[in-house]
Amino acid sequence: MSALTNTTLPITEATITVRVIKSFEYRTEKSLVLHKLDLQKTTVGELKNIAKQAIQSGPGWKAYRNVDLDTLKLYTKAHGAKAGRYG
Repeated sequence: MSALTNTTLPITEATITVRVIKSFEYRTEKSLVLHKLDLQKTTVGELKNIAKQAIQSGPGWKAYRNVDLDTLKLYTKAHGAKAGRYG
């Protein structure tokens, strides 16, 4: 096992944050936190459906329910390091 491997949570119970962008022009965005995702079995299509269901049923997402959410962009932050900080 690598020294950099995170063993706190298994890959089958990951928590990810999805940035839901309503408007690029007005910079309207909100973060959606999804818990207990199985990263070995969840496909991109399933992830989009999970996010859409959470927006349709979650409180505070009314303004985002009529937006066509059709694109995902992946950001990674390896091992909890802050982006842009090396050292």
